Amino acid sequence: MFNLLPSDEKNNLYVTYSIRRAILGLLFLLAIGVIMCVSIVPSFILTKAKEVEIVQQVEFLNASLAVRNVDELNKKIIAIRDEVKALKDFALENQKVSELFNKILEKKSVDIRITGLLYGTASKKHEIVLNGIAKNREALLAFAQSIGREKIFSNVILPVSNFAKNNDIQFSFSVTGDF
Repeated sequence: MFNLLPSDEKNNLYVTYSIRRAILGLLFLLAIGVIMCVSIVPSFILTKAKEVEIVQQVEFLNASLAVRNVDELNKKIIAIRDEVKALKDFALENQKVSELFNKILEKKSVDIRITGLLYGTASKKHEIVLNGIAKNREALLAFAQSIGREKIFSNVILPVSNFAKNNDIQFSFSVTGDF
């Protein structure tokens, strides 16, 4: 087939296409950021409400100090501090999970499309399960190996069944570690 467009028109069309792709990518990143912020807000509000409630309980206990036994009061204060610490640790853990997802997404190449990220814990063992589609076997293997090179991840479990197809491979593999 003959190509009737002059080379400068081709270049202009290519630049326009590249700009549109960049804008679409930036809009996608903005949407992800907004969704991430919106999903963190409810847990943040609940944490603050619980913290206010616990602070009020501490104030009440301090007001009734003259009436109660000092040892009993100290035990309750320690328990309340532990609850506050647990709530703060929970809020920090949610931030760590998003950082882990970001580390994984940084390793993704153009040939990999991630359709799902799942996070779970079981007896101090944390696991992230990735689902997606890879254009070919080499891209999938390179992606899994680049994740495995991260020091924070201890084990990448990539089943052999993911390599059954040559192209457009639907994959699912898990990443474990103490994070």
